[in-house]
Amino acid sequence: MSNNELVTPAHFLNENEQDEAQDEGISIVKIGPGQCLKLKAIARMGISKEHSKWCPVAVATYRFWPIITINEDQCATLTLDQKNEIVECCPDRILELDEVTGKIVAAENAYEIATFTEDLAMTQTALKKRAEDDDFVSC
Repeated sequence: MSNNELVTPAHFLNENEQDEAQDEGISIVKIGPGQCLKLKAIARMGISKEHSKWCPVAVATYRFWPIITINEDQCATLTLDQKNEIVECCPDRILELDEVTGKIVAAENAYEIATFTEDLAMTQTALKKRAEDDDFVSC
């Protein structure tokens, strides 16, 4: 249950039903003390005649929400070709190369489109001079 009285489980139609219910609703996620959840939700109404995704079953999904940090000091040690290799290795195109400054920057919508960053990690490992060096970009 939420601390916010406006947030209630979906299967309670009204306050009376909630008071009479034997359970507390369906948990989406459990978090520990001091943790928080950043959530972006979109509710849509539909019927299964339109599409099978509206069939009456419960489905919860989640996605990766990256924190993209660019290490400017480490990136300064790279050549323009190496920076371009880092930018091109991401299938989601979350990084861009600023043509004016030659710096690696996060794409404008990087946080919304990032789904897989393993290729970036492998490319960075290959470009490092020493294994213990910091990453150029961390996600």
